[in-house]
Amino acid sequence: MKIPMANRLWALGSVSFFSDFIFGATFIFVMQEGGVTADLIGVYVAGTVVVSRLVEAPSGAWGDRYGQRGLIILGLLLWGAGLLFFALTPHPLFYVPALLLWSSGAALYSGAPTSLVVNSLKAAGNADVVPRVLRGAQVTRWLASAVGAATVALAGTRVPPAEIVLVAGCLLVAAALWVALTWPRSGGDRQLGVTRNLLDGIRATVTGARLGVLWLTLVYSAAISVLIMSWQPVVAGFPEFGGSRASALGLTLLLFSLAAALGAWLGRRPKALRAEYAVLASVICLLGFLLLVGGGVSRTAVGYLGAEVLVGVGGTLLAVHSHAVIPDELRNTVTSMLSTAAGLSMAAADLVFGYLWAAFGPVRALHYCTWGLLALTALLALWTLIPREPHDETAEMSPLHSTHT
Repeated sequence: MKIPMANRLWALGSVSFFSDFIFGATFIFVMQEGGVTADLIGVYVAGTVVVSRLVEAPSGAWGDRYGQRGLIILGLLLWGAGLLFFALTPHPLFYVPALLLWSSGAALYSGAPTSLVVNSLKAAGNADVVPRVLRGAQVTRWLASAVGAATVALAGTRVPPAEIVLVAGCLLVAAALWVALTWPRSGGDRQLGVTRNLLDGIRATVTGARLGVLWLTLVYSAAISVLIMSWQPVVAGFPEFGGSRASALGLTLLLFSLAAALGAWLGRRPKALRAEYAVLASVICLLGFLLLVGGGVSRTAVGYLGAEVLVGVGGTLLAVHSHAVIPDELRNTVTSMLSTAAGLSMAAADLVFGYLWAAFGPVRALHYCTWGLLALTALLALWTLIPREPHDETAEMSPLHSTHT
């Protein structure tokens, strides 16, 4: 029986996010057990971030030129090989190539499945179902992360972490074979060279409605980053939450993932509200919830859980809005540009938060970062209210005013 494209995307997303969560929750512990010192771990992780950005930026242009299906298969194979290599060769000398395979494969894979499915649906005359498909992809993402959290929490005390990573690697390789054998072929939508695709994608990302999407992506990603950086030290400081016990942190992460899944499911834009304003409102509410953190046990719990719900809402609204304004022939390229920008924004937020944490503690660092992001969001909101004359046939009245939504 032919599997609908939406179901393919959701199934593949479930496998990839589950595997990614398993690896992300255990790889530092595995390296420490393998004898890698903390300073080297920092160098290794920073190196993977640099490599992933270098691969991510042009990967979308490759997909738009040669087809997303091949990019998905190659990405999954490299990603899975990295996890298998990491699990089967527990030695400091082999961790670096394993991490490079992992980061390169994940960067190639990122954005390609969604681009392929969205373009396929639009080509088949089913553009009206794209928002539902993207919303479902966000829900499955967070549910898969929750299953990953539960797996680590339940199996972590009985199964060595390296063996859990091994299972994740096998799942990714199996997913690559599934895509190769059953997914429809996808030809490149652009006959121009990769360099021209990349330049056109950069130009498209910073013009028209895509510029608004870029700014929203930067602020949203930075908000997620300070949430991620802050929650463990803040939760560990409350004995009522179980302190720094692994079981307590695992349970917290499970609750966070479920809250984000709920938010993704709720991420429907009111028809009377413009798409860009809906995303802005979700980001502002997310930051508002973060300001509750540190005001006691109850307020901290409400703050973090409410913020996670808004992470799901905002991610869904942003995904639907961005894919509504990205041209089909540059979908993978622009998606990769946005993903690269998101990664750089998160890295910058991590850096700022780290310095503030060292100087003022995690709670005050979180509040300072949150107020800073609220100020940037306010400027962005004001910018959208300034009337602008169209500069070409596709321009909107403001960078966030999309005629496509």
